[in-house]
Amino acid sequence: MTLDHYRNGRLAQAQTWASLPDDELRRRAVLAAGEKDIDGLISLTQAYLTHEGASGLLTSPRTIEAYTLGVRQFLDHATSNAVNLLRPGRRDASSYVAAMLSAGRKPAGVQ
Repeated sequence: MTLDHYRNGRLAQAQTWASLPDDELRRRAVLAAGEKDIDGLISLTQAYLTHEGASGLLTSPRTIEAYTLGVRQFLDHATSNAVNLLRPGRRDASSYVAAMLSAGRKPAGVQ
């Protein structure tokens, strides 16, 4: 019989990333970014908020939802505009901001 890690709950999911050695964490993060792996990048973002964010595990579920939506929207933009997440161009960030504003987002929500 083998034991498997408990993966329900934000802390347990974040521990999957946090327990990795730094070089393996970097390798997996680079792989997720290079492949525009939405699930991997969302999981990594949530792990970061849980372990490194100002509120840590107490981060509001609404904040988690907002970051998740932000990752999804940016990846949609990056995919449709051929943005290389590992080597973004000099104008890629301003292009994304302009796309959000032209889609009707309020300036305060785009900062």
